[in-house]
Amino acid sequence: MDLVKKDGKRKGISQNSNEENETKITTSVTLNVENQQKDLKTKSSNGNYQQYYGKRHAEGRGGIGMNDPRIFLLKKAWFKGKRYLDVGCNSGIFTLALAKKFTTKSTIGIDIDQTLINEAETNLKKELFQSSLSKATIMVPRSVKKSKTEDQPTEPKDSPQTKSLKNVSFVCADFVSCSNSELTEKIGHKKFEVISALSTVKWIHLSGGDESVKTFFKKVFEMLEPGGMFILEAQPWKSYSKKKRASEEAARSFSSIQLFPKMFGDYLLGEQVGFKKCLHLGKPEGVVAKGFRRDIEIYTK
Repeated sequence: MDLVKKDGKRKGISQNSNEENETKITTSVTLNVENQQKDLKTKSSNGNYQQYYGKRHAEGRGGIGMNDPRIFLLKKAWFKGKRYLDVGCNSGIFTLALAKKFTTKSTIGIDIDQTLINEAETNLKKELFQSSLSKATIMVPRSVKKSKTEDQPTEPKDSPQTKSLKNVSFVCADFVSCSNSELTEKIGHKKFEVISALSTVKWIHLSGGDESVKTFFKKVFEMLEPGGMFILEAQPWKSYSKKKRASEEAARSFSSIQLFPKMFGDYLLGEQVGFKKCLHLGKPEGVVAKGFRRDIEIYTK
């Protein structure tokens, strides 16, 4: 009888212990999921998605960046030998493709997310490694002083594409909130001949409202050389509503917006900013996801 009672108590204790453990595990899993969702929401409020280009474009020969339909709307003459700044560069795939294809003098990608900047730097290393593999070893005669019968390998010169890639760098910074002097210290240049903002302005808009976008446009204008070009791919207003709940800040900004995307052109060409003219390039063809088929415009200072 005593043994049965003791076993019963032990069994009861064991059952309670198992139930408590299961409750703890369930609670832990729930908290982890909630934290991951919170982190994802925080990241998406700035538009700093990982694997963004994999979602936007299919990979083909030459990699995702070289097959980005937007690159076929652009001309080499606009970039060759120029100093280029890409604001909101994400993981740098398009930035690198453009620098490589159009052989810029120097290229800087800037993004608010350090994780994405780390990815961009990794992608740059991969590009430079691939470039080094493609360099052929040329055999030339040794110096007469050493030997006339032996040959020695000589390292060939870098191709224009490799030279361009060696002048690419990535910087983590908030382009809007940093002062011009802070930006100059971080990126090493005061002026550029080309600045791009590709699918970036919506996130600036949702994070700080109209004033942030106005500050952004004016700062771009100030950092451009006379005759410099601002390449803008603005997201349409309907895409804003999909992300207005990304954060409390985004919700507040969304409700206060008065400078809508369709008004950007007049604002940039008006006395508030001062661009001289706008070239409308249209929408790129061959975009995998229809939501990413957006107008691209070039504003000239």
